[in-house]
Amino acid sequence: MKLRITFILPAIVAALFAWGCSDNKPTSNNPDPNDTTGTSTTAWNSDGYWETTLNATSSAQYEYYGFAQKDTITLTAGQAASDTTWNIAFKRSGIILNGGASGPGHVEAIDLASIGNADSTDFASFISPSSLPESSWTRDSYSLVIDEWYSYNPNNHMLNPTRYIYIMKDALGNYVKFQIHEMENPGMPPNMGTITLLYKYSGSSPIFSGLPDTLTFDASSGTAYIDFSTGAVSHPADPTASTDWDLEFTNYDIHQNATVFGIGACGTYEVWQDQVDPTDFSETGTAPTAPQAYFADALGSVMADWYNYDGDTHILTSKNHVYAIRSGSHIYKLQIISYYKDIGGSPVSGWFTFRWAEFN
Repeated sequence: MKLRITFILPAIVAALFAWGCSDNKPTSNNPDPNDTTGTSTTAWNSDGYWETTLNATSSAQYEYYGFAQKDTITLTAGQAASDTTWNIAFKRSGIILNGGASGPGHVEAIDLASIGNADSTDFASFISPSSLPESSWTRDSYSLVIDEWYSYNPNNHMLNPTRYIYIMKDALGNYVKFQIHEMENPGMPPNMGTITLLYKYSGSSPIFSGLPDTLTFDASSGTAYIDFSTGAVSHPADPTASTDWDLEFTNYDIHQNATVFGIGACGTYEVWQDQVDPTDFSETGTAPTAPQAYFADALGSVMADWYNYDGDTHILTSKNHVYAIRSGSHIYKLQIISYYKDIGGSPVSGWFTFRWAEFN
């Protein structure tokens, strides 16, 4: 049986936000329709909620939305990382909240369906958040692909590599197979000791041949960046804007150069799961070429699973789940209505329409 233990980093103490419980009905004022100035369309519905449509068709840039502004807020990714005015952001089918791994805003949410709430799909019937369990409020976190690379022995408190085999497309889209082979003298974070990798870089060819190469590096004093194409440690001036690295080793996490951590094209296939011996470096000699075999790291959000996917039509439809979203002393309810907009007689994906309201 495989033992999987999450390495607990220094605790992050979440602020507890108080709110009144006597009358938590949504606000019902009819605001000035001219108070939106950004790129979304937000209109007040007489049934007591806002209905917003915004364009999230870009795969390169999030559309950041603020409930207070009732509109999108123009921010770069760098600006959003230190900005607390936005609450929720959309990019293609992805949704993140301004809290946890996604931002500094301490925004957290509950999917009512996840706690068995009777109003999990009934937006109108959800009239008070006062009974929601405090322990269910959740902030965004990272979903890492290479997350089972070491094991922890509770008897001697030792960390040891699992030596699982991975096949990856590097930051430039080339093929590499690797194994985290040794970890010597690890300590408390960020001290990961001295790490030894076995790897075989095959460039644009999916075929691996010959014995693996070895790369040993110091990870005892902080973050280390590895570039498989050079077989060396890299020192990028700005890791978020560089393709000169493939893997980032930091605080016992391994990040890929793609999506949330960089601009590279990295994606990993956990080939060890399909091998007879998950630690046999030579067992798999050819990498899969299908793009869907490779997975990049991602931001994990309560709202990430908002849709159903039809494999025949490739259409996304909302599960109609109702979400409670908390930002400081403000609590909102939100429901995704649609992911498409009719443009020229055809449905175009990436256009979110959602309704939301703030509780008093």
